[in-house]
Amino acid sequence: MTNSYSPLLTRTKIELRNERIKTALINRHNLGGESIYREPPSPEVDEAWRKLHKGDRLFVISEEEVRKMGKDPEVVIKAPLDWGYGDNQFLAVNQGQHDIHCLNNLRMFAYAEHYYGNRTARTEMHALHCLHALLQTFQCKYSTDVYTAFWVDGMDAPIVDFDLTRKCQNYDNILHWNPERPYTEEQFASLRPPPGQKRIPADVY
Repeated sequence: MTNSYSPLLTRTKIELRNERIKTALINRHNLGGESIYREPPSPEVDEAWRKLHKGDRLFVISEEEVRKMGKDPEVVIKAPLDWGYGDNQFLAVNQGQHDIHCLNNLRMFAYAEHYYGNRTARTEMHALHCLHALLQTFQCKYSTDVYTAFWVDGMDAPIVDFDLTRKCQNYDNILHWNPERPYTEEQFASLRPPPGQKRIPADVY
């Protein structure tokens, strides 16, 4: 769930369900067989992660929603009028999808030679940003689920049982949600500050 106001609460169905989660050490021992998300790089793996991520779920919110989030509308970027959403409409990004983007970024960083040719200061900075973002998410939403352990045939060391049932949000509701007022990553990247725009100090970013 969320610890503060979120515009998504009125835009998507928040549904909890019991799910059995098993993260076996050996990929083929996962529930339902091998997980493509654990496979080495390939076009099929990249496409699976792309479908899972679907961008950061970029959408537009109102000034009232910005204020409810505790943000200052004077510094939050507005949607340009030529996008057709009217005045005082602001750009929003879903944090949960950004977390999935960060997981994918760390996956790609683990295979840096394949994806980047080599590790650069820029790719390392991005990966460390993602590492820190995910750490804070996990600390904020700390799991109180408990694992047990068992003995496995042919092995004399104790093995942690990563199989458990937990209460999960239905991720399909987010994955299949189509924002009523979306924008694209290309539109976002093309924006430039209007004259007189209030900015935040560089040392904050």
